[in-house]
Amino acid sequence: MKQGIGKTVIGIGLVAFFAIVMFYVLKGVWAVMSLLAWGFLLVALVVNYRVVIDYVKRLLDLLKRNPLYGVGGIIFSVVLYPLVFLVLMVRALGGKAFANVGFSSNQQDEEEFTDYEILDDEPLDLKEIHKRKMER
Repeated sequence: MKQGIGKTVIGIGLVAFFAIVMFYVLKGVWAVMSLLAWGFLLVALVVNYRVVIDYVKRLLDLLKRNPLYGVGGIIFSVVLYPLVFLVLMVRALGGKAFANVGFSSNQQDEEEFTDYEILDDEPLDLKEIHKRKMER
């Protein structure tokens, strides 16, 4: 019985230690992201300013359609601005990379039809196919 209690205490201690370590790691990552956040926004604006404008339009549209969610989205954007600016930068860089390769979300695909063959409505006789396979 005492071994079980000892293992439980060690397990709880390891979880607490892991939680404390993760808190300080995430606190450091957040501090670095906060320092770089305005740079993220600047890069997003320079590379593809439409991403930022579209994000603001989406927030305003959400505010018109559902005011509670709109206010929540605006509060989320203000409180978590380093994360939002990082996501906007990645979207701007990603869109630019796809445009350079030739893939664009705005580009309409040319209409290409695939050739097809109309099959008979009668079911396929699997026994006959199996016999042919066995004859080989």
